[in-house]
Amino acid sequence: MQEEHDLPNRILRALRFRPKGMTITEVAKQLGVTRNSVSKHLEILQVAGKVDVRQIGNAKLYSLAQRVPISAFLCFTKNLIIILDADQRIVQVNDQCLRHLLRSKDDLIGRTIQEAALPPVVSSPEALAVIEGLEREQVVADIRYARDDGEFFYQMQAIPTTFEDGEKGCTLVLEDITERKRYVSDMEFLARTGRDFRDMDVTDDIYQYVAQELYTLAPGFLVWVGIIDESDQILILKSVVGNPVAIAVTEQFVGMKVEGGMAFPITKADTAELIRHLKLVKGPPLYRLMHMEIPPEESCQQVEEAAGGASTPT
Repeated sequence: MQEEHDLPNRILRALRFRPKGMTITEVAKQLGVTRNSVSKHLEILQVAGKVDVRQIGNAKLYSLAQRVPISAFLCFTKNLIIILDADQRIVQVNDQCLRHLLRSKDDLIGRTIQEAALPPVVSSPEALAVIEGLEREQVVADIRYARDDGEFFYQMQAIPTTFEDGEKGCTLVLEDITERKRYVSDMEFLARTGRDFRDMDVTDDIYQYVAQELYTLAPGFLVWVGIIDESDQILILKSVVGNPVAIAVTEQFVGMKVEGGMAFPITKADTAELIRHLKLVKGPPLYRLMHMEIPPEESCQQVEEAAGGASTPT
């Protein structure tokens, strides 16, 4: 009786040194017990989540389940973690996730993803398709998440999970890969524009090219590309790309073509203000950008409204 009572621990010890797994027959032979006894205890250990099983031909190979204590997993990772039961009800979330979602555990635990009104990074059709289609293997997918403050990307890992009572569920691990995506995009942009610059000849309009490429990075804005003549202290607009309506309204107010025809007096202080940034920033009001040479200020405001936003000087 004592030998039967200790059999589960003996089975686990036997599996510990066979990482590739063992069949029921191999375990029974090593321990000197019947196949029926081994089979019964392996089923119990599998339900308890202590062993894993995989089918190889007609045989089943049993091995120790590789587990990390869930408390340690939740606390010592910077990623967002949500644990769901078989009905997609939230069982647990880590603190990083709560801070990111600006929610409390009472808001989430026991609710489904839809009931908890989680952001699209978890509740989008793409994310839900991954969760609902999860079977025995881990699934990894990139999820795009658009917020008011920009576009973000997460890599979502959906991991099949077995709870202590044997019930099945799913663990979602969300890693913010926005910076990685932006870096790759920036490198691709620089590589492409570098090739384009190399292949340009004297007949190509470099100002138009720069304005158009910048507009791809900040669509919806007006992009102004100009040159600064420091000796004469003037700023000459060489190319303007953006909303055609805004460009037409601008030309209507100033009575001339904006590209190549508009020049503004500029002081050294103005020059420093325009070029001090090394990345795209929200430009000053159009009236200020035109150095108050195009009155009245209300007209400039109408141009900005037609453009749908502020301009981006270069």
